[in-house]
Amino acid sequence: MPSRLLRSEQSRRGHRTSLRRRGIAVLSVTSIALLATMPTASALASSGARRGGNSSATPKPLTAAPGELLSPGQLQALLAALPLDDLSTAQLAHYLAGLENLSVLASLHVGLLGTEELGVAGLEEGLSHGIEQLGPAATIGELTNPAKLLPDVEAKLNDLLTSLLGSAQQQDLSKALETLDLDQLVSTLLDSAKEPAQLNGLADLAGKLFQGLGSEGLEGILGGSPLTGGFAPTTVENVAHELSTTPEVVSDELGQTTKELPATATMLTAPVTGGKLLAVAPAVKRLALGLLGAASGEEAGNGSGEGSGSGEGKGGSGSGEGSGGSGEGKGGSGSGQGGSGAPGTGGSGGQGSGGNAGTLTLVVNLPNTQGAPSAVASPAKSTTPPKIKLLSAKTKGALATLALQAPAAGRLTLRGNGVTSSSRTVARAQRVTVNVRLSKAGVASLRHRHGRLKVKLQLSFKTTAGASSSTTTTLSFK
Repeated sequence: MPSRLLRSEQSRRGHRTSLRRRGIAVLSVTSIALLATMPTASALASSGARRGGNSSATPKPLTAAPGELLSPGQLQALLAALPLDDLSTAQLAHYLAGLENLSVLASLHVGLLGTEELGVAGLEEGLSHGIEQLGPAATIGELTNPAKLLPDVEAKLNDLLTSLLGSAQQQDLSKALETLDLDQLVSTLLDSAKEPAQLNGLADLAGKLFQGLGSEGLEGILGGSPLTGGFAPTTVENVAHELSTTPEVVSDELGQTTKELPATATMLTAPVTGGKLLAVAPAVKRLALGLLGAASGEEAGNGSGEGSGSGEGKGGSGSGEGSGGSGEGKGGSGSGQGGSGAPGTGGSGGQGSGGNAGTLTLVVNLPNTQGAPSAVASPAKSTTPPKIKLLSAKTKGALATLALQAPAAGRLTLRGNGVTSSSRTVARAQRVTVNVRLSKAGVASLRHRHGRLKVKLQLSFKTTAGASSSTTTTLSFK
């Protein structure tokens, strides 16, 4: 009996020990799980800072590097959406013909005997034809799409060459266009632009570039200061004069050296409130975009000056006066020097008074306007937009050749049903010859009508100042 009781007591003790061990294990697992879900001290401090409403929690915009108001990717995307019509076709063709994979095509043979080379001029002619066929609604980004540009370029080149383009040459064309850097393209065009029409087109393009950012995006890069005017062509030297600084400072604010961006370089600027300028300039392999005059316009200078004066008089009743010097301050330091009074012509001499420290006296001599006739504004005369004049038109097969007289610098466009659109940019009033071809639908209509087809052609002209006019003519294809 005692041994049975002893065994029962030992069994109860073992059971309690087992329960205690299980409880400790469960408690340990629970504690570890709770600790894992608790945030660290640094996390609590960080979340507390976020909830505290401190202004430092709001992300601040990063300061852009000089000449890089927009990132390369953002600039490339904005340029791709801009209208191709703002750029000079001749300039574009010349640039594309100089690309590594395209320049080799200039050595291809042309002519019946195949003894002559296509040359740069022939290559540019083919590229100009392809660009013009993209139409007035084309964007700059379409230059990088071989599927849209190449067919017309190849067709023009095949008309000139002895043999058709091979697959390797077609691949060179495609590769050159697909890898086209639009940022470098526009920078090169701005650097080489000389004609007013080219410069005005690039100025319009710059305005549309920043319009693409939207009002909030534009205010963000300008620090909330709105534009007060449009872009206009100028030079680095003129900008430096306008901002009362040096060409070296202007180049430096755009992230360029004076060798990369000399004083004579052409650039585009638009006025911003506060006397600042939004600038677009050509740089090495890209465009330089910057806000000029921001530092000098936002930093206030403190100046101090001292002055003293004295005067002497001789004779009866005269008196002499001496004016005090004036202090001038700029950028935190100033200096002033006292002036001496002029001798009086009368008796007892007067005594000059000391100058006021830190003041600037400005003397302005106003002309006498008494009796001057007032200018009367003459009423503005209404002007009629200049029109393009058709001198002659000849057709042969599916091709029509038109001789036109452009009235001024601008862009002329020819379009109509059944023909491919054609356009040309002119730098001045001049005679222009333009070719118009029947489209595939037009050729089919010509065959369906037994070799006779009349097409109504619209001739439009837009000056560089923006005035537009148009006229029509009828072409008879046989």
